[in-house]
Amino acid sequence: YYSRAIQSAPDFLAAHFHLGLHFLKNEKLSEALIQFNNVLSLDPEHFGAHFFKGVVLLKKEELDEAKEIFKKIILSDDTYFDAWNNLGVIALKQNRGQDAVDAFAKALSIHPENETTRSNLAHTFLH
Repeated sequence: YYSRAIQSAPDFLAAHFHLGLHFLKNEKLSEALIQFNNVLSLDPEHFGAHFFKGVVLLKKEELDEAKEIFKKIILSDDTYFDAWNNLGVIALKQNRGQDAVDAFAKALSIHPENETTRSNLAHTFLH
């Protein structure tokens, strides 16, 4: 559906975005990245495209680039829970234990009941 919409209207931003989400959900990371980049070429300030591009890069283990995206997101909204949690995951993968603890703690200050982040924080102490 989204591919057909893009063929008939190449600048249809929502179609690119939702196609990117579809590819991400199906672990087609390169295709998802293309779509989120398409969205950002149409709207450089598209918050969701920035966030999900960061998610794709994290999944592709392109950690430094993902980190920069999530850092920019929290500069514009420091209560964005998922960005803090993802920064913690990146720090953990890069063996930056204290940065991971700090990021997970900030995420938990926003959503203290989140079990995934609690587990991530506990995992930090096992390394």
